[in-house]
Amino acid sequence: MTRDYDLSAEERDILERFERNELRPIPNAEQEKEYAQQAARNTLKKMKRGNEQKNERDLQPAQARSKE
Repeated sequence: MTRDYDLSAEERDILERFERNELRPIPNAEQEKEYAQQAARNTLKKMKRGNEQKNERDLQPAQARSKE
């Protein structure tokens, strides 16, 4: 009983398997979830630091011009 969503082939396969009750919970699901969340947080921190550094570099020429 697949619904009319704009799904990729992989997503359709997952949905069909879910509807046939072929999917099973993974062991240690809570630990896996926390691990994935922490990885995402770490990635966002790195991206934020990278953006802040880039912004500082971008501002330096403008600051030099404004001093002139």
